[in-house]
Amino acid sequence: MVFCKKIGIAVLAGFLFVTTFLLSPCLADCFSTAWPHEKSDLRPDPSITFGRFENGFRYILKKNSEPRDRVAMSLNIQAGSLNENDDQRGIAHFLEHMLFNGTTHFQPGELVEYFQSIGMSFGGDTNAHTSYDETVYDIILPKGTAQDIDKGLLVLSDYARGALLLETEIDRERGVILAEKRSRDSAGYRAHVKETAFSMRGTMLPERMPIGVLETLNKADHSLMKSFYDAWYRPENMMLVMVGDFDLEEIQPLVEEKFAGLTGEGEQPPCPEFGRLQHEGSEFFYHHEAEMGVTETSIASLWNVEPEDDSFALQVKELTGYVASKIVQHRLDELTRKSDTPFTSAKVYSGTFLNRIGYAEIGAKSDADKWQQSLSLIENSLRQALNFGFTGIELQRVKKELQAELDSAVLTAKSKNSKELVSSIIRSINNNRVVQSPEQDKALFAPVLESMTLADVEKEFRDLWSHSNRLVKVNGNAVISEKDPLPVIESNYRAAMDIDVVAYADTIQKDFPYLHLGKPTPVKSKEQFVDIGSKRVIFDNNVVLNLKKTTFAPNEIQISVDFGHGASTEPAPALSMLTTSVINQSGTSTLSKSELDRILSGASVETTFRVNPDSFSWQGKSLNKDAELLFQVLQSLVADPEVDMNAFQVSMDTFKQFYDGAATEVQGIMSMQGESFLAGGSQRFGLPPWTVFSQLDRRQIEEWFLPAAGKSALEISLVGDFDEAEVLRLAEKYFSVLPERTSTPVEKVNISFPQGQSLSLTVPSSIDKAMLVVAWKTDDFWDIQQTRGLHLLAEIFSDKMRRVVREKLGASYSPQVYNASSRIYDGFGVMRAVLIVDPGQVEILHQEVLTIAREIWQGNISNAELERAKEPMLTSLRDMVRTNGYWLKSVLANSARYPEQLEWPTTILSGFSSFSLEDVQALGAKYLNPENAASITILPEK
Repeated sequence: MVFCKKIGIAVLAGFLFVTTFLLSPCLADCFSTAWPHEKSDLRPDPSITFGRFENGFRYILKKNSEPRDRVAMSLNIQAGSLNENDDQRGIAHFLEHMLFNGTTHFQPGELVEYFQSIGMSFGGDTNAHTSYDETVYDIILPKGTAQDIDKGLLVLSDYARGALLLETEIDRERGVILAEKRSRDSAGYRAHVKETAFSMRGTMLPERMPIGVLETLNKADHSLMKSFYDAWYRPENMMLVMVGDFDLEEIQPLVEEKFAGLTGEGEQPPCPEFGRLQHEGSEFFYHHEAEMGVTETSIASLWNVEPEDDSFALQVKELTGYVASKIVQHRLDELTRKSDTPFTSAKVYSGTFLNRIGYAEIGAKSDADKWQQSLSLIENSLRQALNFGFTGIELQRVKKELQAELDSAVLTAKSKNSKELVSSIIRSINNNRVVQSPEQDKALFAPVLESMTLADVEKEFRDLWSHSNRLVKVNGNAVISEKDPLPVIESNYRAAMDIDVVAYADTIQKDFPYLHLGKPTPVKSKEQFVDIGSKRVIFDNNVVLNLKKTTFAPNEIQISVDFGHGASTEPAPALSMLTTSVINQSGTSTLSKSELDRILSGASVETTFRVNPDSFSWQGKSLNKDAELLFQVLQSLVADPEVDMNAFQVSMDTFKQFYDGAATEVQGIMSMQGESFLAGGSQRFGLPPWTVFSQLDRRQIEEWFLPAAGKSALEISLVGDFDEAEVLRLAEKYFSVLPERTSTPVEKVNISFPQGQSLSLTVPSSIDKAMLVVAWKTDDFWDIQQTRGLHLLAEIFSDKMRRVVREKLGASYSPQVYNASSRIYDGFGVMRAVLIVDPGQVEILHQEVLTIAREIWQGNISNAELERAKEPMLTSLRDMVRTNGYWLKSVLANSARYPEQLEWPTTILSGFSSFSLEDVQALGAKYLNPENAASITILPEK
């Protein structure tokens, strides 16, 4: 059972967590080539092959068949920004970019196009990332043949020791790096940087943000990059992880051929000095970031720890601490659902960060004027747990939840995606943790959970908070007007500590109140769709049941219950968005959301509500062993709905914070003003002003949503590994008993497009970035072959943008083009090019986008460009059609209303494959006339 660390919360493999930073062994034991299990009493996953060459290079191989015929491989360099010296800040990340721009076997400009030619998408199937302690290069091959794997390994071996680092390419990529720095800049990021400088004082973390500093980025050259490359890109500091559909005996010689002969250059560098925390007693922090839209208030304790090897005892200790935090988290969740609670969300977490820093933290997000109340409530919640401990009911709930997750991990192991497994393995190894299978986790830790006592959990929680410091932080848009705000924070903290707290009063858990709504109605009709292997049953009350049995994910089922007409009948702007939030937090008339969560603890049932363009829907999933409980819950949510007042108030408070933040972001201004502009001013698109949104009330949700849930046509779609006879029994028992359902027509609404028009907007932000959107009207969704062609055309457009705007000009980090065709508005769709750019380059780049569009409009598309767009798309589609999600959401859901959906799977691959150059040229000529483009520019006011 592996605990993975990224910033924030300690993570337990197989369980659900918030992420934090990864640990690289180089910080604990420089250039150690020992596997974690060689230094532990825990045994590794027996299905994994571990290998190590004489040069220190290590590799991991694991056979896995999901997705079928594909192979995920990653080169893990156990070095990141923490390995930089003062003159190299940002070089680890810059170097990551440079390895796509020229290596021994791939000259500049060749690599991405090679990937595309064999069916890999840039950014999806090939990518990389740099963090504090690692740099990882990912490749997901479209085929698992020895030839394809050999070429993939060649690419990774070039990354390892074959970088060219040409000065011309460094100068060109510099613009991309600066564009990425600009695109990632935000009020939240700036607040994070300030908080890190306070919390991590004494360590080198505050000076080693992976994006780097302008001084280094502007002067980076071949010599500076090669010094870092030679120091840390060494075989004894690298690891290859491969998971996929391959023959182990065939692959091992290929790995040896590519990596066993690698050698480092120069002497091994010394270990970087991490430093030590310098906190003692109570310390206070305040940072005002007006553009954040929210204030984060927290209490933390941090301490220095010595790195230690993985062990059963260590895992048990961290599991016990996680159980404690999860109990407190449940308490915070219940508080959050109360309308008089000052915060809109709260978190508690603990763990070890980078194997050097222990941490425990409790924090909340609130409106700016509620930070004092939030601080008081989280302090009281923490002290309540420390002073009075937990209840037996709370412990049993968490035990059931974690036992269920252990069971689920075993039952779903065969459906795990190779890419996810590679990432999980790298997290474990970089965190110096033994890689274990779900079966091993369950065998080891199910008994630990069973025997865990309240005394164990309470002791571990108190130990976590027993260190000699408290860091009290207020970070965000709260205004503390006094000259010195820290005494104000301290005064509020001391006042909170003077409040008497009492033991937590737990409530008795209810049984699920199954609804008995009458006698089942008989089946009215049955129909089989042989071409796609699905069935339809219609009950006498007009409830429709669509079924497709699959083996894509053993033991799992997914379900969608659709009713009404969703956003197409929205009576007020943005009511769909508010309704989604409120209903998801409302539970039923009989059970509050908190009570429902308690009842479902220990079960695999998950549900979520959505307002779709053309329906309301409850989406659900579970293991097949919990199928009846899934049907019971969904029946209650449909037949016994509630629009909870507390949920409404909490949702409004949350949206107020969202609006406050969005009003200072270019993306937020696009949502609030740009989307409506592209729809001819229709308020059905984007967000209305807060003055309009704030006037929405709970009654409007009740009058719109409740009648649809009670009377409108209802269609249930189920996909997965289930017993058909059992599902029919459940549908009859729980849904054929509902009142008769009826369909109602929807009034058609026409949406216009601002052809040839432009809109200039400003954002009140100190962040120096702009947004450019250039858009064209396309068409609605229902000519499916045309819609497919528009997606293909958008890919071609996007690739041309990448080569011109990113690769040639270095002017935008991730320029994108995509098409969105409406399912509910006749004839309406929009293709748009979106760029985050330097405000001073907006006009130049606007012309570049129009120039590219003009080329496409005039038919200037090559066969090579078509194939580079088509092949990755086909690779993605081959994977997609083997997922339950595709069959549920794109085919079966609402298929009684839209029967053409049942035909689409039979032509999806052939339809995309059949597109010729003439076909996409015709679509470009039809839709991408530059004269018809609409444009939006959003610039910072200062």
